[in-house]
Amino acid sequence: TIQIELEDEDAVLVDPSGSETTITGKKSGNKFIVEIETSRSFRPGRYRIKSSGSEEEFLLGLVNINTEKSIYLPGEDAKIIIGVLNSRGSRVNDAKLDIVVISPTGEEKFYSNNEIANNGDGTYILQYATKETGIYKIRASANTSDVQADYETIFEVREFVEFDIKRIAPTLTYLEGERIEISITPKVDAENVFVKEYLPKDWDIITDGIVTQDKDSRTITWHIRDVEKDKAFSVSYSFDPPDVSPMLALIGPAEIKYDNNIIFKEARQWTVGIDSPGTVVTLRPDGTVTSTGDLSSCTLDYDCVDEVEANGNTDYAICVANPGERAEFTLNNTATVGIPRG
Repeated sequence: TIQIELEDEDAVLVDPSGSETTITGKKSGNKFIVEIETSRSFRPGRYRIKSSGSEEEFLLGLVNINTEKSIYLPGEDAKIIIGVLNSRGSRVNDAKLDIVVISPTGEEKFYSNNEIANNGDGTYILQYATKETGIYKIRASANTSDVQADYETIFEVREFVEFDIKRIAPTLTYLEGERIEISITPKVDAENVFVKEYLPKDWDIITDGIVTQDKDSRTITWHIRDVEKDKAFSVSYSFDPPDVSPMLALIGPAEIKYDNNIIFKEARQWTVGIDSPGTVVTLRPDGTVTSTGDLSSCTLDYDCVDEVEANGNTDYAICVANPGERAEFTLNNTATVGIPRG
């Protein structure tokens, strides 16, 4: 849920696709407050609010942050993963990042790009050494060529956890989806263990767990039975989201029920940004080209190469251009192809 402050009681919310929704705020002092329910998936991008002849813009979901674990022990390094999209929803590999981590006692530690690893795929990694117990806040600000976007989340440090939960999951993914693994190390002996995962209701799921659905979400349940202290186990599933991009999805928090009625769960949800790869062109040494997009308006241009992959024998190469960008490459000096904007 996102809170927005309005000057007037009624306004119109315009989402990134141009769809309009009338919203009504509740009186709070001299302003009106409206809560927008984002559910488990929503369109990231540039939103507008229109009221009384004025118009305001705000950016939503273009930066997302995950930590490998939502709960750490004192002294552990928290792995912080930041994903960045531009206003069209494409990945940004050269964002200017400013990150601040605020400890439970209020100590602030600031990080910029030279202290943050760039994975070259729109995601960035920061390692943070935890100290005292409590709630830590992470605030990220990303500047790109066309947007300035912010995001805030939390993680927790406890002296003891009944189950140590780590996720191996994407922060950004393409429309084909990926595999997610939840690695769990019990810190207590436990009987009759059930693990639950919560997902957007419109995701297709492949798993060995039991999948159920209600009006808001899909749930996977695994019956693990009895577990022993420090003997790790894992559950996993593959997901395929709807062919709508960009989207930002919320999954979890994973929940563990044991000893018949005790519940342990993650401290927060995991976020997944879903991006379309744009136009994909395969160029072979004989000059033949196959493409997932229309190349009829293609012109050669020595512009950016967004991504090039070639196998060891250079039988072919693949170039990916994000929507709205151009790319061009040559393979073995035998053929050249340009990828048009869009």
